[in-house]
Amino acid sequence: MSNQVTTRVVTMHPILFDRAPDEVAETGPVVRYELRNLEPDEKAQIHRSGGANEECWKWNILYWKHGVKIPWHDDYGTADEALTAFQKALSDGLN
Repeated sequence: MSNQVTTRVVTMHPILFDRAPDEVAETGPVVRYELRNLEPDEKAQIHRSGGANEECWKWNILYWKHGVKIPWHDDYGTADEALTAFQKALSDGLN
């Protein structure tokens, strides 16, 4: 038998947009992504915080396992940086 480790590739899918009330629902900058390809008992999202000024934006990870929110204390400059950090944490044995 092989001792190969299979790494899950987590993907990001936009679920919430910053838009004016009269705009179509899926327009404007993305403010929240759902992360997919997780285990059935896991849920994760990446969301933007910091208000309307783009220079103040931070991206944070929300993570739940067995329905319990697990604290994640880091901020990231972009959603892609947050995704990379989350993927690394999974590879390093987050679970």
